[in-house]
Amino acid sequence: MATQPRRCKEPDVRIQAAIDLIGSNRDKPADVPDLARAVGLSISYFSHLFRDQVGVSPAKFLRDFRMREAEHLIRTTSLPLRAIFPLVGVTDRSHFVRKFTQRYGLAPSRYRAERGLVKSAMASRTGGCK
Repeated sequence: MATQPRRCKEPDVRIQAAIDLIGSNRDKPADVPDLARAVGLSISYFSHLFRDQVGVSPAKFLRDFRMREAEHLIRTTSLPLRAIFPLVGVTDRSHFVRKFTQRYGLAPSRYRAERGLVKSAMASRTGGCK
């Protein structure tokens, strides 16, 4: 008996719309119910469809997106840390610091000091000396 070739699922435009919303509304603390409502699906069906299409739950996708955006801003800008977490849709500073530290192994301020633009700029101004 011959096996049927596995069909690729067509991307669902509603899931892509939700991902686009996340990207275009970085500073708004959207959650899964907000996203489901915005694309006209029940929370349950949206979560199932999102996981099926993307490979992770919408909640995990949101958390990961926010942390990647925060890491990028910490590494590439001189914005004060207190200004960054609201820019990525996080409302609680201590929660942000805890989650960032879990993900990247360093607190945001230390991460910036060791890997960020601020260190690079300082090194170039001082010729690499401290």
